Amino acid sequence: MEIKLLYITVKNNIEAKYIATESINCGLAICGNIFDEVESIYKWNNEIKCNKESVLILKYASSNTDKLIQKIKSIHSYDIPCILVLPLEGGNKDFIEWAKCIV
Repeated sequence: MEIKLLYITVKNNIEAKYIATESINCGLAICGNIFDEVESIYKWNNEIKCNKESVLILKYASSNTDKLIQKIKSIHSYDIPCILVLPLEGGNKDFIEWAKCIV
């Protein structure tokens, strides 16, 4: 089993906690990390926008990718949420083995 990361931007810390909790409760994610109040600059409807957001990173089994993305899209407040899959190329083997036991 392969562990991956999902990078997600959300409107605030409350939404990040909600998405993380729902994803873990339904068995699609192992754990989540929240980076509160980052500044995002992006183009939307031909205008440059600058907003405060939070970033949620979920660790999960790669076999859950499609289900997890669909779950997040169904509960996310954005019309087109940023959800990006990040593969792991290594890391603490003890942690990775622990994560594999959770799923």
